[in-house]
Amino acid sequence: MEEEYVMFSGLYSLNLVGLHPFKSSFKKGVVALIFIVFTLICYALNLAGVILKYDGLKSLADSIDAVPAGQQVMVKLLSVLFLRNEMKHLYNTVEKKWDNKIYGEELENTIKKLSLKFKKIYNTYRMTIWVTAILYVSKPLILFSRTLLTEMYIPCNLSQNYCYISFIAIQTIYIFDLAFVVYTFDGIFYAFLFYVYCELEKIKYGFANLNVSITTDLNNNEEDCYTKFCEIVKHHYSMIKFLQDVNKVYYLQLLNHFVTITATIVFGIFFMNMDGFPPALGKVSRYIPYLMSYHFQLYIYCMWGQQVFDQVCSVCDVIYQSQWYVRYQPKLAKGMLLVMKVSQIQNKLTIGDMWKLNLGTFMSVIKTSMSFHAFMQTVYKSDEVLVESYNQTIF
Repeated sequence: MEEEYVMFSGLYSLNLVGLHPFKSSFKKGVVALIFIVFTLICYALNLAGVILKYDGLKSLADSIDAVPAGQQVMVKLLSVLFLRNEMKHLYNTVEKKWDNKIYGEELENTIKKLSLKFKKIYNTYRMTIWVTAILYVSKPLILFSRTLLTEMYIPCNLSQNYCYISFIAIQTIYIFDLAFVVYTFDGIFYAFLFYVYCELEKIKYGFANLNVSITTDLNNNEEDCYTKFCEIVKHHYSMIKFLQDVNKVYYLQLLNHFVTITATIVFGIFFMNMDGFPPALGKVSRYIPYLMSYHFQLYIYCMWGQQVFDQVCSVCDVIYQSQWYVRYQPKLAKGMLLVMKVSQIQNKLTIGDMWKLNLGTFMSVIKTSMSFHAFMQTVYKSDEVLVESYNQTIF
């Protein structure tokens, strides 16, 4: 089904590298071990190369770009290992979703439209990641030079063909490895949020179609309606609980994710323009797709956080619009008041239990990044002027 496409894609990708939460065997364990160890070694070599060859800010401009992505990926891989049971619980909860036809064809068509839109957004996101990765590994071809894709500690002489070809191949696999992990794990996270969004849409339809009698006649309709109401409330509570579970599982990943994204945006813009504006073609071809993909990644995360938050709050509006306050059924009135109170509580996704995952945070990150970039640019230019003045005085 369309609404399950992204989740199935994520689980299929995890299965390819032996990390599927419900499929385990000796062979898959070996594949997962090789995959994780290879990623860890490449990340360590990348980090070692950056540290060992550090010679001022300019040396970082051509070396640090792959480190944030590597940091993201390592945290994601470690999370799937140490939080395996918690992830299984989330997957099992998704399997308990209500049928799309539970409230008729109108709801089914609404879910279908939402699913198609979600699928398109995810495919666009995945394509952005792959285009960025392909452009990144094309660096030697774009620059027409014998250069590595990113800085890395190399234990052999790059002037020798076998050494250069071997490490270009290793780095290419590593970059595609990073892209694969990023869009796979991000897709699963988006699928969890989309599941909540769709279930809340069904809950809203349920509240809107209770057909409560507005008379004081106590008949079977009241008890039947109250039973249906209790079922909806129970499902609504399970969605609030699911959001809390998602927060517990992803809080460290999201914190690491946003710290690395913010650092990448700040330093990426700075490094691209540190030699003056407009930047050279080599830097434009390298940093523009890189920065665009990170901005898009940040936006998608914040957008889905905002969508889920708005959907939770909208449950309150649907109940109010059902005119519960003119009905003469005390049980339902009290129950609806309680649900409205719960919906008004900010059941929100957070970034490390510190910041809200919403579009306001996206704008704050962009503004902070631009301000910090301007500060760094001013300090860097001032230092250059001081050094140049000092050299002229000495010589």
